[in-house]
Amino acid sequence: VVEHGNAIGTTLGFPTANIRLNSAKQLPASGVYSVVAQVNGVEYKALANIGTNPTVGNDHLSLEVHLLDFQADLYDQPLTISFLHFLREEKKFVSLDELKKQIAEDVSKAIYIKKRRIVIPTTQSLLNLKSNTMKNTVQRYCFFTYPPNNLT
Repeated sequence: VVEHGNAIGTTLGFPTANIRLNSAKQLPASGVYSVVAQVNGVEYKALANIGTNPTVGNDHLSLEVHLLDFQADLYDQPLTISFLHFLREEKKFVSLDELKKQIAEDVSKAIYIKKRRIVIPTTQSLLNLKSNTMKNTVQRYCFFTYPPNNLT
């Protein structure tokens, strides 16, 4: 369910839907992702951040989603997020202007990924990698949906 936040994303020109988290156990690793957001049965390209938003000093885990080409009120509405591709790790920026520039780059990458139809590896193909970083890779690149189907 979308909750009210501090409107920092809106101030930066990238309004976000703040999603109430049921459990961090059902989420991929912290970071920025290219995602698909579903609102009332309609899918939208989107960008998501999972983390603590260190630039603005939050201390709790949150999920924020910026829907591309979407201009409606989402407060108190259910939103389903499908994580498609890990873009980068969450980091603390020196200023909000620096953060704004990075979000614009993230949006461009997410659009590129969607246009190019980049294939995301399946869980099984990642499990076959047999590398030391396998767990981290699986967390970052597998298809996740929030909320999980068994909780909706």
